[in-house]
Amino acid sequence: YVLTPARRGESPSVYIEPHVEFDGAELARLAPVDAVITPVSGQRLPGFELVHGPHASAELVRRLRPRWVLPMRNGAVDASGLSAPLISEVGTGAEFESRLRAENLEAEVVDVRPGAQLTLRL
Repeated sequence: YVLTPARRGESPSVYIEPHVEFDGAELARLAPVDAVITPVSGQRLPGFELVHGPHASAELVRRLRPRWVLPMRNGAVDASGLSAPLISEVGTGAEFESRLRAENLEAEVVDVRPGAQLTLRL
């Protein structure tokens, strides 16, 4: 999903991707954006990745070239019930940030806290 102003090219533009599923050609049309909201770690069931991890998130950042990344902490889930033991985390936030540095991606990873106000200066 992309949230943009009424006129293309004006700031801010925000790309929201809750599962890190994307089409590279579509991202090429959308880039660059001001901010990306995406998981930086993922979740896996046996044989199926529900939410992709740091590798895919870093690729998303590489393609969209945002100024800021607002991480969704999807991997850090406190699950219960029958399927809870089957869910495992894919990567970590630290691994994501390490990938950004290794690829010389200059997006700032913003420390987002649930319920806390956040202001980004354009």
